[in-house]
Amino acid sequence: SVGGFPVGALAHRLEPISTPLVFYAASTTNPDRTWRRWEEISDAIVHVEIAGRHRGLDSIMAAPGVDLIAADLARRLSSIRPDIS
Repeated sequence: SVGGFPVGALAHRLEPISTPLVFYAASTTNPDRTWRRWEEISDAIVHVEIAGRHRGLDSIMAAPGVDLIAADLARRLSSIRPDIS
């Protein structure tokens, strides 16, 4: 395991899906180890880069990164379900 991630999972092959996916990634993330792997299962993936790191004080899961993710996700959901606010 690397940083708590089960490395053996990287060898597992998933069935492709047609569901659109949105992948929020930290700007410091190595795309070959993260979101590019998801391209193997979906041809409808949208990659959104958020300034910051995956962990630490400048994590994208802390303000302001998480606020940007929440706003983007709310916008995307409202475009498919107008009653979501």
